[in-house]
Amino acid sequence: MRPRTLALTLALLGAGLAAAGAAQEPPPNVKRIAEGRKLFIESGCHGCHTVGAMGTPIGPDLAHLGGKYPPDYLRRWLRDPAEQRPRAHMPKLELSEDQVQSLGAYLSSLR
Repeated sequence: MRPRTLALTLALLGAGLAAAGAAQEPPPNVKRIAEGRKLFIESGCHGCHTVGAMGTPIGPDLAHLGGKYPPDYLRRWLRDPAEQRPRAHMPKLELSEDQVQSLGAYLSSLR
């Protein structure tokens, strides 16, 4: 095989292997949404809210929340609900910024 053909073959093979490796890793947003869903369950959000059949209907059903509000609003709400709506009955949660991003991504995905 000639050197130029060999180099081209190796380059294509390397690109194919890189693409195959990337395909195994979920896109960042999908991972963030999964983390947010897990956080929603583990933090007990379903104790007051429903998402479809899951949860308790004390607070609003969040099943279509992502279609009603933009992601930046949802993240602001998670940081401080009373700042967004002073008469809100939702308490201010002790969430890290990473948790706000994950939970916001999950809630934004609910359509």
